[in-house]
Amino acid sequence: MCSSGSVPVVRIMKFQHRFYVLLGFFLAVFTIAVLHLYSTSVDTRQVRRFKEGVEVEDRTQHVSLLSSRDAGLHNNAPKAVHTTLVDQPVLETDAARKLETTDQNQNPKATLDDKMEFCDEECQKYEWNQEQSRRRNTLQNACNKFEFQNNITHDVLQHILVSDKHKLLYCYVPKVACTNWKKIMLSLNGVNATEVHKTHIPNLDKMTATEIAVRLRDYRKIMIVRNPHERLLSAYNEKMVNYSPYSDGIRKHYGRIMHINNIKYFIRKYYSLYPNSTKESALLKRTLKIEEDRNTWVSFQEFLRYVSNTEYSLDEEPEEHWRQMYRLCSPCSIQYDYIGKLETIADDTKYILSQIGADGLARVMETKPHATNSSNEEKVQNMYAQVTEEDVLKFEKRFEKDMALFGYERPKAITRLRTEAEDLKHSMGKLEYLFYLK
Repeated sequence: MCSSGSVPVVRIMKFQHRFYVLLGFFLAVFTIAVLHLYSTSVDTRQVRRFKEGVEVEDRTQHVSLLSSRDAGLHNNAPKAVHTTLVDQPVLETDAARKLETTDQNQNPKATLDDKMEFCDEECQKYEWNQEQSRRRNTLQNACNKFEFQNNITHDVLQHILVSDKHKLLYCYVPKVACTNWKKIMLSLNGVNATEVHKTHIPNLDKMTATEIAVRLRDYRKIMIVRNPHERLLSAYNEKMVNYSPYSDGIRKHYGRIMHINNIKYFIRKYYSLYPNSTKESALLKRTLKIEEDRNTWVSFQEFLRYVSNTEYSLDEEPEEHWRQMYRLCSPCSIQYDYIGKLETIADDTKYILSQIGADGLARVMETKPHATNSSNEEKVQNMYAQVTEEDVLKFEKRFEKDMALFGYERPKAITRLRTEAEDLKHSMGKLEYLFYLK
């Protein structure tokens, strides 16, 4: 009897066990669903609040405009020109997330324009600040590598233009949008001038030591740079090819020197072809006479060789249109808050002017191509096809610091260079023509 009476009890216990298991399962599913709905609701409210201009997070990321230095000059510079830090607040929420998402789908070496193409306004501002930080870090690393000494010369001070009204210093580099930026500086100073290069703009060299120190310490400082290969080509086109009243004197003075030195270069390199010093002297004298009798025209190869070879400088300071950029602005001695590049000049100008409250002046920048159009890939390719690998390597050695400081490499458009055999044939023909010319 005992055995038959326990059967219902066992069945009841099994039923209760199954019931509690199912109940626990349904409670777990219900809890997960409630948590998911709550999370979605919170995210929706945060997005709505952000769109209405309410802070999503209590903190913001401050990107220092001075990467690892907190002075207007390096540590070895005088304390009188110490520069204060200028921090730029940057959104760390949606803009950062959008940038992170787009970066995952882009080439790591994508240009600033490529990255900003996928961004809205806030994202673009964030990426521009990030790019400025990268440029300053590149500059700082190169300054440490080359161990530059503090060297702020009178020539450097002459290149730093001043706007006291907007507390802005601009170091101009010839052939790097300097005409447009001089227009901007004139506009900032309240001057409406058509002849930019004939209109005076205040510079630091005309000021006292105290006035210089105060401005280097308190004013925002900018410089704009360009790939040295393209800058050199632009200088050649303007000063040696295109006629203008400003370039005629430079062409006449340097053109003859460049041509003579190229003849010397060839004779030294292939000296076995002309071992007789008498013949060499006669050749140089005839070349000199020819150059005196005609309007000098210089090939790009002659120009490149002159600029690249230190002994051609004749112990003179190189002409500013082909002088190294670091020698014009001393970026390792003066801490520049903004480093613009010709490749991104429109965005750089827009955001730099917005920082000083002069957004409307961005329209001053020309949108049409410059007359020399020296950044055109086809033009770069064609001009550099006239020189040898040795010529380019010597140039890159001479401008090594500029390329390292500002993060430049040889342009991809330079794909074909003249071979040694082609160069020999070309130079031989030119020499024989000069020697036998009556």
